[in-house]
Amino acid sequence: MKKDAINTNFPEKKWLPLDWLYLAGIIFASALLTMSGLSVRSLWGSEGRWAEIAREMLFSGNYFLPTINGYLYFDKPLLSYWAIIPFSINGTVTEISARMPGAMAGIGAIVITFIIGRRLFESRTGIISSALLLTSAMFVFWSRTASAETINVFAIWLSFLFFICGANSGSTLYVVLLFSVSAVSSFCKGPVAPAVVFFSITFYSIFETILELRQNKLTLSELKKVFFSKFRWILSLQGLAGVLTGIVIFITLLLLPVITTGSWSSAELMWKENVQRFFQPFDHIEPFYIYFKYVPVFFAPWTLFLIVSLFCLSGSSRKPAERFVLFITLGIFVFFTISGSRRSYYILPILPGLALLTGKTISDWIGHFEQYGERALKWSMTLVCSIFILGGICLIYAFFDTRIPSHPSQLAIGVLVIISCIYTMVLFKRKMGAKGILFLISIVFIIELWIFNVGMAVAEQKRTLRPFATKTAEYLKDVSDERISIYQGYDSIFIFYLNRKPLKMLSSVEDIRSFQKMHKNGFLIGNLTLINKFMESGEVKGISLIYAEKGVINKHGDNLALFSLNK
Repeated sequence: MKKDAINTNFPEKKWLPLDWLYLAGIIFASALLTMSGLSVRSLWGSEGRWAEIAREMLFSGNYFLPTINGYLYFDKPLLSYWAIIPFSINGTVTEISARMPGAMAGIGAIVITFIIGRRLFESRTGIISSALLLTSAMFVFWSRTASAETINVFAIWLSFLFFICGANSGSTLYVVLLFSVSAVSSFCKGPVAPAVVFFSITFYSIFETILELRQNKLTLSELKKVFFSKFRWILSLQGLAGVLTGIVIFITLLLLPVITTGSWSSAELMWKENVQRFFQPFDHIEPFYIYFKYVPVFFAPWTLFLIVSLFCLSGSSRKPAERFVLFITLGIFVFFTISGSRRSYYILPILPGLALLTGKTISDWIGHFEQYGERALKWSMTLVCSIFILGGICLIYAFFDTRIPSHPSQLAIGVLVIISCIYTMVLFKRKMGAKGILFLISIVFIIELWIFNVGMAVAEQKRTLRPFATKTAEYLKDVSDERISIYQGYDSIFIFYLNRKPLKMLSSVEDIRSFQKMHKNGFLIGNLTLINKFMESGEVKGISLIYAEKGVINKHGDNLALFSLNK
């Protein structure tokens, strides 16, 4: 095997003590924003699936068959569920342990953004880019959510980091790491991670080959040489070693649950949920242009800066580092756009790339305040500050509106935001760009820290499922599992908070009657409207309401209730 080539496109830079200090600060700030108050908000949406599957794995000791209330539930590969288990102290899954893998992955993605920005450009770009990603509201939101989304983002950008560090030039170590990470990441959210990585890298490599062809009059032999140099990460002995390593890891992880359980369900899931869904989507179908709407939303509040950055970069992306970020980011966008299955949060992996593009432009603007896109960026800064001032006014107004839940700190935050944004605009007017950017990012950080802790606690007052489940768990703590049943479907969040062995599922009136006969003085959990309908029609008798999730007055919607049978 040939000696690894020197990485000339993205040369390594020596880490200075100040760089390590920056990194420590980024990790601390990221941990504070993504990990604080993880238990304030009760589980929502799909979070219940991750939490309950991990809980039942610990309860049953079977880590290869994901179940919810004892029923098999193959929706995502196993690694995203396994990631919860190390954080479940004493074998107890909580909101914190369920959300911790996502938070850790979010921090990892932010750190990688700093490292890439520093290596490709300079420390200032790395700091600004990582700060923009950290304070992108939707990225923080998903980093604080129990799911595989930010794990997917982390794996994708870790692969890109290995490409930058040496895989692009054929380094055996980094090529093997690139394919190994891609293989492992296939079992977090599915093969979408390696698909995005290799599609984007191929997209970039093809562009680099075309650029070389346009800039130089190449003969056929020279073009062949250039082509193989751009695709050295796969069309080489080192690439072959990486591919073989990745295949071995992939097959091992694919067959492990098959061998353990004797079922091909996990492999069939991977094919259906990822390969089949990409070409023949059976759900999550939205128009091809939908990500033009979602990208600005997901990169808020920095979307205006991104727009300016794209205009600035269009005429300056002649350096390899700038081209890499630009075309990798574009490759991610193209991949998800041509996919048949589209959903808002699928586009999350693009955010580090957008942060790097925007961070580079802002960094250049700070370094060349008078020349580099000054007017456009200053107007963007002013508009963003104005929007936050309006938000501060709304916070103050909401504090005095008795119809809306509020918190005393809300008034202080509103005043602080208004004063800080006015001061930030003064800094920009005085051409103190670095201080202005630092102050603006700090304001956003404080706002989001308040929103995801205090704000969520205030909003949680309106949610009823966790209190109902907790109350029901306490009420039924001395009742055997055989005497408890759930009618028509189940909410994984409710099952999680109930914290019991798998319970009997009833799907019809006949099932309710049968359960009544078998279990005297049993209990039924179900929709208040449906059960009341059966009672009023006389289809079932001997059932009495104990209490409801949202009160007896609210008899419609998804109002759960606990009933006693034959009592």
